[in-house]
Amino acid sequence: MNWPIPALLILAISTASGASFAQTGQDPLLVKECSSCHLPFSAGWLPKASWRKIMANLDNHFGDDARLAEDRRKAVEEALLARAGDAKTERPSPFIKGVNGDEAPMRLTETYGFQRKHKKFKPGSPMLARAKTLANCQACHPKAAEGVFED
Repeated sequence: MNWPIPALLILAISTASGASFAQTGQDPLLVKECSSCHLPFSAGWLPKASWRKIMANLDNHFGDDARLAEDRRKAVEEALLARAGDAKTERPSPFIKGVNGDEAPMRLTETYGFQRKHKKFKPGSPMLARAKTLANCQACHPKAAEGVFED
């Protein structure tokens, strides 16, 4: 694939800044619907199968009722699937490495990419104690809401 120079520069800048390539281009609908309760995770961090499972269980969304009107639910699901980690076969998200079909994780913290990047944070570690949960990205990544996850 031939990449135009501006696209390569944008990719290089976003990678150098610590931003995930999957975070770029976050859909405004996803930000609006998901950020009312939590940091809107990049759709690219999970495969399509994971998003389908999550969207099918919004009445029990990790212990909360996150149901949406059907037209909104469908629009959110379509946006997630279009940006899922396996939506583009030429460059799938590194977060979903090793994920196969029905084994799709329901949580970002269960993915290979997340576990590889966070392997030093074991139960009892000071950073994890401060964050309280691995899903609290902003405890360690102050610019997480902007898509910047510098170490």
